[in-house]
Amino acid sequence: MTRFHILHLTDLHYGLTGQEALFPNIREDFFADLDVLLNRVGAIDIVLFSGDLVQSGAKEQFVRLAQLLEALWKRLRVPNSPDPILLAVPGNHDIARPKPNLPEVVVLQDLATTNRAEVWEDLLRPAPAGRYRKVLDKAFREYRGWWDACPYTGKGRTDFQYDAGPLPGDFSAALEKDGARLGIIGLNSTFLQLTGGDYQGKLALSLNQFHQATKDKGAGWFQDNIDACLLMTHQPPDWLVPANRSEIFSGEIDIPGRFAAHFCGHMHVPSAEARAQGWSQPRRVLRGGSLFGLETHPDGSKQRIHGYAVCSIELPAGAARGSIRAFPRIATRQSGGHLRFDRDVTFNLARESDDGGTPAEEFERLRSPSMGDNQANGTDSPTTISTNLSVDRDAFLNALSGLSAIDFEKIILRLPGARGNVSDQAPVEKGVNQLIVWAESTGGPVGKLEAVYRVFHRLFPNVPLNP
Repeated sequence: MTRFHILHLTDLHYGLTGQEALFPNIREDFFADLDVLLNRVGAIDIVLFSGDLVQSGAKEQFVRLAQLLEALWKRLRVPNSPDPILLAVPGNHDIARPKPNLPEVVVLQDLATTNRAEVWEDLLRPAPAGRYRKVLDKAFREYRGWWDACPYTGKGRTDFQYDAGPLPGDFSAALEKDGARLGIIGLNSTFLQLTGGDYQGKLALSLNQFHQATKDKGAGWFQDNIDACLLMTHQPPDWLVPANRSEIFSGEIDIPGRFAAHFCGHMHVPSAEARAQGWSQPRRVLRGGSLFGLETHPDGSKQRIHGYAVCSIELPAGAARGSIRAFPRIATRQSGGHLRFDRDVTFNLARESDDGGTPAEEFERLRSPSMGDNQANGTDSPTTISTNLSVDRDAFLNALSGLSAIDFEKIILRLPGARGNVSDQAPVEKGVNQLIVWAESTGGPVGKLEAVYRVFHRLFPNVPLNP
């Protein structure tokens, strides 16, 4: 069983007027609540931040954001485990807004409906930057500078792959853990919301954002050894102009069964929706609650909203289906007058468990499992690694022992669960024995040894297996 744990944050609005005095108390309660939740769920692998990290795209706001993230990562670190990886998309408040009367801005405001091909080409062409792309480059300058300098983005990790697309926040990424791979697609949905006002139903995504983020692999990217995939944008789907939503987003990008869940924010109030049409697999949209929302009503009164969520993706070895659970959290006013984070009971939480999580929902894995689950198939023979491939166990272990110390370390680096149980200072033969003890003691005679084989076969497909 491989589990990926996701922390979803959104709409912090760092730098919001009035936040400086109000944030310290809720920040400390957020940290304390997160500690309790992670003791139940487990270490975080990925932090998804779905936009509006700051309030107005100013450089000093991103400097203060970096300080907050440093404090957060200190809480998230777990001994003998890799640091969580941050993935982010920008929101409309992460933009340094241009003057609304600029001719280029006027054109971009209507692009979702005019759909002018030459403007789209200008925006998404890598170089040279045209007149419209220059407007976006300036608007996202501070966001891009923060992202490029951020130390939590997985740079240099051998178990993580990241490819950037044409706009800040367009990307494809994949994290490998215990032989399974979780993909994440990020798309910048906010680049046309350059001024104030109501943009619901007035935005658009280009299919070329998706293609360039996946290095022109498109649908083929999901077949590239990806077991499950997540999607992240800032705005929810109903902020796209109807034609763009139906033809491009739903018709070409968010195809049923492609994403286990779509993470977004923007609306500040948390919600979850799963909808299936025509007997297809459901589309799940997980809209996060604002980490710091401060709404001012027409009568001058203010409403504070503070929320976040952790999600768990489970991929059983050899199974054709995975599952997803959410652990939504919300700060509510207590009888003593203070705000306190706890489980969000507006969600349908599982009755059979007391961990504050939703019931598990299943989804089909994107790739067929390369290994059979011996126990699931009613056999318990330690002579093979897989009932599907019939790989001889002893031959596989001999191949492992024959690796160089450097190559053996490559395998351990891609198996975070083995770290701390396998010494990187011991001879390879001793390391293999430690690896077998770890794999078979945590998963039965086959168990996690299947995950070890999947990593081995991906790294060294041409190494012969001789009994």
